[in-house]
Amino acid sequence: MASDTPARSSPSVVAYVVYNEGWGERELADTRRVGQNVKNQDPIRLVNTHGGHNCCQSLGNPGNGDMDDWHVYVGLVAGTHNLMVGKGLSASVYTEITDLEGELNGFLTYDRQVVKMDQNRVRAANQALIAASKALGSSGPVTLPVHTRRSSQVTTPGFTNRYLRHMNGLAYTEVVDAGSPTVLRQDATYTVRPGLAGTGCYSFESVNFPGQFLRHVDSRVRNSPDDGSALLRADATWCARTGLTGGGVSFESYNFRGSYLRHHGAEAWLSNGAGGPAYNSPASWLADVTWNVTGPWAP
Repeated sequence: MASDTPARSSPSVVAYVVYNEGWGERELADTRRVGQNVKNQDPIRLVNTHGGHNCCQSLGNPGNGDMDDWHVYVGLVAGTHNLMVGKGLSASVYTEITDLEGELNGFLTYDRQVVKMDQNRVRAANQALIAASKALGSSGPVTLPVHTRRSSQVTTPGFTNRYLRHMNGLAYTEVVDAGSPTVLRQDATYTVRPGLAGTGCYSFESVNFPGQFLRHVDSRVRNSPDDGSALLRADATWCARTGLTGGGVSFESYNFRGSYLRHHGAEAWLSNGAGGPAYNSPASWLADVTWNVTGPWAP
């Protein structure tokens, strides 16, 4: 029977989320089975078998969902932007509209009586994020000349006289010029080698400490001797991409995709710019992970 009352909403089911962050999960095989059961009952809609399979006592990725739902709690819009540019993030969710008993990150208070945020500022930030998504450039591979010496120059405005160098085994940036001591110019020069873990990428061998390579350990970047282990070889392999600012080169970790070689406070780190520790701050992340590969300071 027709109604004169206009419809107030038109809800629709877009996707099913079967498990969330390990809640109620017993065995990974059961998770796969239940997810497949849902897919069989409704083959038209998307099924997220396990949302946040990286989090909270989850048993891992069941591998049979239509999306990879990775729960990373970032430093708001700026962190989301960096994950979008650097890691290919395709969607994000703001978890709660209102505060809850144990989580106070809502737009509104628990009773929905007070708007806690500046609505115009939130709208502007989200519109800027959407605009940035439409303007994404290519982060395709960059070819570097193997078996030649090169130096890496900072591109962050105000710091472009600094170059990547090692000192006492750790990686830093420092001002380098023609009058710099010989040891500094050597420290700021690496030989480009085919990637120790994959020849489509690169490894960087110290000029004055042959056999030592630029690698990351617990996010800190340093020099380490090649001990032949699979872990070191992966840690010491970097994939050269078009710079995330649109120019220069960004060096993506071979075994932590979406994380890049970054300078922060004169130190060199592995960072995805999503927030948390100071070296992972989203502020100036795009510039900090973009380098100019230049001629060598130590020919």
